[in-house]
Amino acid sequence: YVMDFGLPEVEVVFTVFTESAYYINGKHCAS
Repeated sequence: YVMDFGLPEVEVVFTVFTESAYYINGKHCAS
């Protein structure tokens, strides 16, 4: 999916956004 764009930035941003959301949701749920 990301390969179609050929933009590493897209994958990086998507990864950071996913990890950030997972971190926030995970911590809130854990707490």
